[in-house]
Amino acid sequence: MQVRIARLACVIGLSMLVAACATPPTTGAMRASVPSGTIPTAPGTVTVKVTGGQPTSELEGASLADADLKAATEATLLHANAFQRVSDDLGARYVLSATIVRVPHPWIGLTFTFEVDIGWSLLDRAQDKVLLRKGITTSGTATMSDAIGGSTRGRMALEAAARANLEQLLRELAKVSY
Repeated sequence: MQVRIARLACVIGLSMLVAACATPPTTGAMRASVPSGTIPTAPGTVTVKVTGGQPTSELEGASLADADLKAATEATLLHANAFQRVSDDLGARYVLSATIVRVPHPWIGLTFTFEVDIGWSLLDRAQDKVLLRKGITTSGTATMSDAIGGSTRGRMALEAAARANLEQLLRELAKVSY
């Protein structure tokens, strides 16, 4: 009987350990879904630069890496048709820069809420003029009904916060006079 209980405890412990492995947020889940035509298309190509992020780690849980936010931002801009083209070309007319300022990690709980604080700026190289400079803070929440595993809830909450941030960015870009 004690052997069975010990084996069961080991199986439960290993299951919890596997379920606790943190995974980074996905581009598709962070991409803001805004119908094309919602914002005017800027005349020219944009390149996206992201700094300040941290990769996901097993100890700290889900985090927002530069490459992940860059990919989600590019996908959002393409989907919204916000610019004629998105490119890594250094000769692009516009540079959209994102600085990940703060992403505090929730540590434990049945409900995880992530806050994402990103500083955005849009530079028009042709006019050598900053068209947008805006700090955007958003949050996202995931509960036990969204996912049983804490690391999955954390990732989902982070994705929701990043998606909300990109949605707000699109609203700000819609106000820009090109």
